[in-house]
Amino acid sequence: MTGPEARNGDTQAIHATALAHEAGGAGLPEGLLLRGPSGAGKSDLALRLIDRGGWRLVADDRVVLTQTASGLALGAPAAIAGRLEVRGVGIVPVETAAAARLALVVDLVRREAVPRLPAPETVALGGQAVPHLRLHAFDAATPAKIALAFRLLAAGAATPEGAIAPGDADLYEGAHALAGAADALSPSRGRRP
Repeated sequence: MTGPEARNGDTQAIHATALAHEAGGAGLPEGLLLRGPSGAGKSDLALRLIDRGGWRLVADDRVVLTQTASGLALGAPAAIAGRLEVRGVGIVPVETAAAARLALVVDLVRREAVPRLPAPETVALGGQAVPHLRLHAFDAATPAKIALAFRLLAAGAATPEGAIAPGDADLYEGAHALAGAADALSPSRGRRP
């Protein structure tokens, strides 16, 4: 199910975790796809999002992507539906959403790989360009960052980073320059201010 040849009903199972954002409205809820290698924190982050409210699990560890007329639907394989792996506790039942429409992909990366001021970015999945972020699962603010990204997308931004007003482009470029200078002077980079 890749490229322009993707057709309605095409399915693919991938290693990821999916959640549904309970924002209300008709049709499928908006969906979040968390990707990353084993141990990256997909299930842990899913648990924290569910715990803060407004989120329900779609699938943990394996996600079924189905091409539909309105985009990619996220679902769970029957064998693992309704279960979340909670490290140190076990595999536990949780309230789920049967499906969600893919709205955002978050790749879970090491803290130092998270861009400070990312440029708008999409990732191709199922022949579609999907808004994309790179975040560190274990940062305390990561659930809040994801919630903010969903609010920005709901407000009409093409990507979460694309919410900067056109007139703020110079400010954005200046912020990038300042961030680069601050990083260059950071003691963690081996330099002294």
